[in-house]
Amino acid sequence: MKLTMYLAYLDPATGSMALQIAIGGVVTALAAVKLFWSKLKTLGRKPASEPEAAEKSR
Repeated sequence: MKLTMYLAYLDPATGSMALQIAIGGVVTALAAVKLFWSKLKTLGRKPASEPEAAEKSR
């Protein structure tokens, strides 16, 4: 069994960038789920009739 050792240097900016990418991915996923959920909820509602919609806007 041959062990190969790879030497790599990761500066502090690399960890910071990886953290930003992870946080951005989570925020993007949450925004997509929220958008999808709101569209799914409005899909089940019946549209308001015109006179009722005009009264509600006053």
